[in-house]
Amino acid sequence: MERTSPPDLTERLRLAVRAGNVGLWDWDLRTNEVYFSPEWKRQLGHAEEEITNRFAEWESRVHPDDLAPTLAKVQALIANPVAGYAMEFRMRHKDGSYRWILAQADVLRDASGQPVRMLGCHLDITERNQAEALLNAQKQVLEMIATGAPLTETLTNLVRLTETQSPEMLCSILLLDEAGLHVRHGAAPSLPAAFVALVDGQPIGPCAGSCGTAAYRQEAVFVQDIATDPLWAAYQAAALPHGLRACWSTPIFDQQRRVLGTFAMYYRQPGLPRPEHRRLIEFATHLAAIAIGRHRAEAALREREQQMHLFVEHSPAAIAMFDRDMRYLVASRRWVTDYRLAEQSIIGRSHYEVFPEIPDRWKEIHRRCLAGAVEKCEADPFPRADGTTDWVRWEVRPWHTAHGEIGGVIVFSELVTERKQAEAALRESEARLRIVTDNARVGLVMVSPDRHYLFANVAYAEILGLPTADLVGKRVPDVLAGVYEKQIGPRLDRAFAGERVAYELQLPRPGGEHHYAVKYEPIREGDGVARVVVVIADVTERKRAEEALSLSAHQSLQRAAALIDLSRETTASQRDLTATLQRITERTAKTLGIARGSIWRYTPACDGIQCVDLFEATSGQHSAGLQLAAKNYPAYFAAMAGSDVIDADDAHTDARTREFSEGYLRPLGISSMLDAGIRIHGRPSGVVCHEHTGPARQWTADEKSFAVAIANLVSQVFEAEERAKLEGQLRLEAAALSAAANEVVITDRTGTIQWVNPAFTKTTGYTLAEAVGRNSRILKSGKHDGAFYENLWATILRGEVWRGEMVNRKKDGSLFTEETIITSVKDERGVITHFVAIKQDITEKKLLEAKFLRAQRLEGLGALAGGVAHDLNNVLAPILMASELLKSQSTDPPTRRLLEMIEGNSQRGAGMIRQILAFARGTAGEKIVLQAGHLLKDISKMMKETFPPNIRCELRVAGGLEPVLGESTELYQVVLNLCVNARDAMPKGGTITLGAENIVLDETYARLSQEARPGHYVVLTVADTGDGIPEEIRGKIFEPFFTTKEPGKGTGLGLATVKDIVANHGGFIHLYSEVGVGTQFKIYLPAVLGEETTSDTTLTTLPAGHGELVLVVDDEAAAREIVKATLEGYGYRVVTAGDGTEAVARFVEHMKEVQLLLTDMQMPHMDGAATIRALRNIQPDLKVIAASGLNTHEAALKATGLEVQGFIPKPFTAASLLLALDAALHPK
Repeated sequence: MERTSPPDLTERLRLAVRAGNVGLWDWDLRTNEVYFSPEWKRQLGHAEEEITNRFAEWESRVHPDDLAPTLAKVQALIANPVAGYAMEFRMRHKDGSYRWILAQADVLRDASGQPVRMLGCHLDITERNQAEALLNAQKQVLEMIATGAPLTETLTNLVRLTETQSPEMLCSILLLDEAGLHVRHGAAPSLPAAFVALVDGQPIGPCAGSCGTAAYRQEAVFVQDIATDPLWAAYQAAALPHGLRACWSTPIFDQQRRVLGTFAMYYRQPGLPRPEHRRLIEFATHLAAIAIGRHRAEAALREREQQMHLFVEHSPAAIAMFDRDMRYLVASRRWVTDYRLAEQSIIGRSHYEVFPEIPDRWKEIHRRCLAGAVEKCEADPFPRADGTTDWVRWEVRPWHTAHGEIGGVIVFSELVTERKQAEAALRESEARLRIVTDNARVGLVMVSPDRHYLFANVAYAEILGLPTADLVGKRVPDVLAGVYEKQIGPRLDRAFAGERVAYELQLPRPGGEHHYAVKYEPIREGDGVARVVVVIADVTERKRAEEALSLSAHQSLQRAAALIDLSRETTASQRDLTATLQRITERTAKTLGIARGSIWRYTPACDGIQCVDLFEATSGQHSAGLQLAAKNYPAYFAAMAGSDVIDADDAHTDARTREFSEGYLRPLGISSMLDAGIRIHGRPSGVVCHEHTGPARQWTADEKSFAVAIANLVSQVFEAEERAKLEGQLRLEAAALSAAANEVVITDRTGTIQWVNPAFTKTTGYTLAEAVGRNSRILKSGKHDGAFYENLWATILRGEVWRGEMVNRKKDGSLFTEETIITSVKDERGVITHFVAIKQDITEKKLLEAKFLRAQRLEGLGALAGGVAHDLNNVLAPILMASELLKSQSTDPPTRRLLEMIEGNSQRGAGMIRQILAFARGTAGEKIVLQAGHLLKDISKMMKETFPPNIRCELRVAGGLEPVLGESTELYQVVLNLCVNARDAMPKGGTITLGAENIVLDETYARLSQEARPGHYVVLTVADTGDGIPEEIRGKIFEPFFTTKEPGKGTGLGLATVKDIVANHGGFIHLYSEVGVGTQFKIYLPAVLGEETTSDTTLTTLPAGHGELVLVVDDEAAAREIVKATLEGYGYRVVTAGDGTEAVARFVEHMKEVQLLLTDMQMPHMDGAATIRALRNIQPDLKVIAASGLNTHEAALKATGLEVQGFIPKPFTAASLLLALDAALHPK
């Protein structure tokens, strides 16, 4: 480039600034500072102060792809003194987009040729480049449209070309479906496939993203931020994961402003479109509209062409289209068929080639039509090559090109050969019809719309009495003036309106009025009725026959109605037999029009009939009771037995009824009889009589059938009556069975249950629905062997009655015992069909019997105990008293321990005897206030000395234990029995824990136990670590004689005794047991609050005698001697006797000295009671102390009035003896 002087440069700069859209820059190569003009900065969107005068400001804004080549060219310009450069590159705008810049520059050098400054200008050519690119893109798209490229390819290319104008832009085109309700995928090559698939098919609407909303609103929708815009609420989850943040959508319209689809731009940053974007949108939517519109227009054109092709192809008429040279362009199937061209390919061939024999006449017609004429013919002969001739209706007319020129002709033709033949046949038929109509017996007329006769046959003329020639051409109103206006005219008007009319017409004729059936049949031609054919027939005779038939039909209907009504009434009112029969006789008499109607039943002996109801029509009265004996009317009864009906038209002469003539018919004026037999269950049972008075009556077949039907109805009434009685009886029997306390079971021959009564359900738990249909084996318990059931079945299958007891199983699995009687039911042939079982649950009865046997056993035990108690107590008494005496006389500790053991065991032995007696007799011993803790200590000591070493005993007695009121021996026995059971439950060893504690039971706890009462209790505990008690036997362990031990190792009385003793003490027992863990018994005894326990009384503190003489009577010598020794040791004198007799003798000897009698109650020869009476007869105020091993003797003494001063049970101690004597001799 040549150097220019400063004035030239200044002038050039001034021109550049004046040009307007040019940015200037001046780069000082020495300081590296650059001056950027305001227009240069504005081109990039910056204000004056936003860009400094540094080279880096320019360098940093050049597009990375363009920076290197641009710098290279700048460096080349600086290095070489050549002409300036001009180049295009991209620079970043402030908004982030890139603008195309056309840069021109030159270098200024100093005198030495060194570059000092570089001057240049920038011109923004973005719009120009974009316009050029869009112009090229438009050219490509239009070429694709013009060449018929597929729509998808065209739209995809359009989108790609648009996206090249802004690399960060992603575009899509959606198409609106034919219904205009959903958008479908058109093109979106750069969008994620998953997002495209989701959008495809989405409905449009007011809130359907950018595209769906734009199509719905028919206006552009620009969404700045998808993440926050409510239009995208339903689609954010689909768009945001793909980085789509902005979407600008615009509808694509056709020329009629109908929405074809939408064009959308997506950006990965929020924002709104700039002007260049809007130009791209306008460009894309315009081309898309052209492409979519062209595609749809072509599709519509193809569819119309296809439709036209189908129309021509399948037209019922023969159609062919020719060009100006008469070459075939189109030919319908019918054309090919009609002209027999199926084997030729005619399209493109000349018509004259296809039909070389075509006459010149047709060629002339073709020439005229090609010149613009239209020619046609309704019927033209068409000779065939085979010599036949067809008739053709044709039309030839020209067709025109788009420029209005005649392009050829279209020929329409139709073979009318069949029509021509039909017309000929019709003419022949009309001739024949004329012959027929003239000889027809019905009148035939044809009338024109102006009401003139067009035709009339001979029969019609005869009806009117006029010649045929006088009718044709005349007006109908004139010929039928008398009846036209009211009868014929209105109906004829309806026929000419298109309606088919039929009616009856009355016309006067010689001999009376005649009836005619008239029909008007309209004959249509085109859109209207061209004529009406009238058919008229004389139906006078038929009308008369119909009237006669109508009367008969009316009577038949009356009889049918009567039967229906009576059937309904009898069904509804079968409870009142008399009223039902009266309704039948009354309605029958009225229906048949007879004088008398009656119903008769055979007598029980079948030797006659008796009237159950007779209705007389004249009086309207009913009567009954008349009897007719069979022996007096044998012919009638024989006839009734042999047939269902007697139809005596003349009852006086009919062989079946004439025997009634003198005695029955003549007196009542009866001339005809119609009787029908009553059969109940197929057996003759009576007769229904219909009796006519006046002239003899001939009974019709319908009347006979009616009589039989009435008899059948009466039979049903009587059968229903019998059935009702039988059903009532069955209901009573069923009610009785249902109400029976015993179980009733009905089974079939195989044992399948057919019916059970409520008692069965109550006993077994099976409902009727559950039992029916199941075999009686459902009750089988398994307690009986097969032989038991074999014997049962053998018995009942022989027809015999089986009686016995069996154990059955209930629905809940529990067992019960039944007393059962089973009997068989036989049919009329004697074959067993069912079994009936009557059963009674005797489980409670068996339990009562067991209790009774147990009571008897206990009673025997009591008798046994009572029998041996005296002897046992007599044995224990001297041992007990002797041990006391020896203990009081001995000071040796070992000897005293042995004596204490003898004394203790003797007392326990005596206590056991009393316990047995108390259990057997139901009596209780004497109770004292005692400390239960001492009792447990004694038992614990005994257990340690006597139980196996592998049984460990633990004692837990709480401090401050309250006393209880009890019999010490019985309570000892309670705890000892439980301890023994605990020992037996631990054959391999274990721990027995004895405990005692105070407890207070409140109302809440007391309600939880049936036996408990609120209050203070002392609880004794016996617990073991044994095997535990299974749950299924826990409820039985307190029953007498129940034991799980082996025979000989347990009596079953232990726990029963325990329960009775505790109950007699006002307490109760709670059992806690777990199998494999152990068992715990808790004995609740009422506590005695504020009482001191009874302390032991030693022999040294007992009251002594003062020489009183005591008579001791006992049959046991040892007992006498130990009592005597004891009393004499304590200051008494003693006289002894071995029985009552000896006692009386001793008393008599010492009568003045004896002050007290001590006697045993059970002695031989004279017992204690007799002894007391004998001695008191001698000395009434004698003081007596009775002794016995049976507590019942004390009650017996009181019951017999033998008042004694004391009673001591054997064996007794010295203390109890001395205290009793002191109390008797010195009462306080």
